[in-house]
Amino acid sequence: MDNLHLKEYISIGEMAKLSKVSTKTLRYYDRIELLIPSYIDIETNYRYYTEKDLILLNAIKKLKFQGFSLSEIKELLTDFSLQDFINQYSSKIESINNEIQGLIKKKERMTIRRKLLNNAQNILRHKKHEIDIEINTFQIKKAYCISKKNINFSLSGMLEICNELLQVAEKQNLDILEPFFVIVKTQLKDFTLHDCDIDFCVYINSDKENNFTHNKEIESGEYVEFNFIGPNFSRIKSNVLNWIEKNNVKISGYPIFNFIYGIEHARDINNIVIKALIKVNK
Repeated sequence: MDNLHLKEYISIGEMAKLSKVSTKTLRYYDRIELLIPSYIDIETNYRYYTEKDLILLNAIKKLKFQGFSLSEIKELLTDFSLQDFINQYSSKIESINNEIQGLIKKKERMTIRRKLLNNAQNILRHKKHEIDIEINTFQIKKAYCISKKNINFSLSGMLEICNELLQVAEKQNLDILEPFFVIVKTQLKDFTLHDCDIDFCVYINSDKENNFTHNKEIESGEYVEFNFIGPNFSRIKSNVLNWIEKNNVKISGYPIFNFIYGIEHARDINNIVIKALIKVNK
C-alpha cells in the first residue's frame, strides 16, 4: 500500500488509543470475526482500520456496556435493522427482570437463614443447658410436606428425607423458605424418637399461588414455643410437660420441630438447635 492510501487507514495502535480498547482485545475481536480490520498488510500482517470500523467499535462498546454478550452483539450487528435492536433490547430487559427477581428471592432466603443463625448463636451462647419456654403468636404460613410413616429420628434418616424434599421442591419450582421442620403426628406426651409418623416440611412463599396436593397450612394463633439444643428429647419433653401443667396451659394438635440450626451447619448432632411449637387450645 502506498503512503497516500495508508493515510486513509488507522493502525491498530492508533485504533486502541482512539477507542480506549487494548490491541489484545482488537486482535480477539478480529479472531472471532466481530470486528475485522478493513485492511491487513500481507507482508507485515499489520492490521489497519477505517473511521467506519471505529464507529462500529464504539457500537460494540456501548452494547457491551449495556449487558449484551459478544455473541449477541455479533448477531445484532450482522443485520441491524431498527426493529432488530428493539427486539433485542426488549429480550434483554426481560432477562434482566428475571435475574433481578431471582436475586431478590436469593436475598430473602439468605436474610432468613442469617436471622436463624443469629438466633441459634444466641441460644448456644446464653442458654446452653436451659430450655426457654414461652407463649408466642404465630402467623399463618404455607408449607410443602412429605409424609413418612414409622420413622426413627436419626441423623442419616432426617438428612435423607430433607434431600428428598429439596429434590421435589426443585422439580415443582417451589419458592421455598427456611427453616425445614417436622410435624410429629402424635401428642407431645406420647412422643418418642422411634416409629413416628411425620410430615417433613419446608415453608413456601405464600405470595405464589399453587395447588400442590402436599401443601399444608400451619394455623395462626398462640403456640407454646421452646428452644432446645441437641438430641435429648426425653428430658426436654418432661420439662415442657411440667411447664405446661404448672402454667395451666391447654394444648392441642401435633408438636412442630423447626430446625433453625441443622446438622448441615452444626456438623454435630449435640449442637443442633430446634425451635418447637405446640398449639394453645383456647
